[in-house]
Amino acid sequence: MKAQEMFEALGYELDTNDQLLMIYKKNVIEIVFQKDYKKYHALWSGEPLSIDVSLHQAIHQQCIELGWIEK
Repeated sequence: MKAQEMFEALGYELDTNDQLLMIYKKNVIEIVFQKDYKKYHALWSGEPLSIDVSLHQAIHQQCIELGWIEK
């Protein structure tokens, strides 16, 4: 399953996907991938977010698809 499908199954929508950022949003939650720095942030109203296993799997798959890690 593709990362976007995994995020959508969790209720997230792809909000931004440009050269620098990829952002998935769900209400006040944002998962932000900084493509130029190969970093991601999980935020809830601007604060760090605890991540459960299903969200971790979607993030991990997105990192694979971005070429940051090998499968």
